[in-house]
Amino acid sequence: MDVVIQIGRLVRRAPLGVSGFGHLTHTDAMPGYEESLGAKQVKPLVLVSGLLIIARGVMVLADIWANLGPLLLVAFLSPTVFLLHPS
Repeated sequence: MDVVIQIGRLVRRAPLGVSGFGHLTHTDAMPGYEESLGAKQVKPLVLVSGLLIIARGVMVLADIWANLGPLLLVAFLSPTVFLLHPS
């Protein structure tokens, strides 16, 4: 039964970290979107945000520093919501 629970955790939590690889591999497309919104010098920020997403996903997936993973999520989403998705 423990194996089934671990597989369920993996399936549920893996997308949290996998999306960060898109930030690291699509380094031409991601900054283009942000620059179209008027942001400048965004390529380093895209790389940092990709690393942050991966770190958060690994923390949640491996159950290490259980309190820090959600804080990284808030640290990533707070500026993203207001800066890159204007209403």
